[in-house]
Amino acid sequence: MKERVQEKAIEADPAGKLPGNISTGEFAMSKQLSYSRVEQNVLPGFRQNINLAESTEEVRKIFGFAVRDLLLGAFRQEIDPSPDAVVLAPNSDSGFTLSEDLQNNDMFMATWRESDLPHIVGRLAETAVNHFRHLAKNPGKTELKIHHTS
Repeated sequence: MKERVQEKAIEADPAGKLPGNISTGEFAMSKQLSYSRVEQNVLPGFRQNINLAESTEEVRKIFGFAVRDLLLGAFRQEIDPSPDAVVLAPNSDSGFTLSEDLQNNDMFMATWRESDLPHIVGRLAETAVNHFRHLAKNPGKTELKIHHTS
């Protein structure tokens, strides 16, 4: 069974030149670590919990714990992030923010830059932000769910 390794796209430098000699096909591609298997382990529980969330605060907590589980799986316990190491930030472009502790961790940042972790966390954040906004726009429905009386 062949191991699949994703490769980063070639990016032009500020002068507009591509790395290597494209005409002869000689250029360096950097390998990118993939954590999609870890993502697939986290996704079912994350989706189920997000769909059951009844408040924006629950969405934030579910996102934090899902990302913590993702990072624990990716780093195999070498990093023990808190649930608030990556915080849902609905008003930011990425949808999340990294804690200073993670940003100051050289091992974490090297892996973050050389892997698909930013994309995976971004997808989790996108799902969480969508549900967060839905709950924020419909507080009446949320209240009915919470205070349902028969």
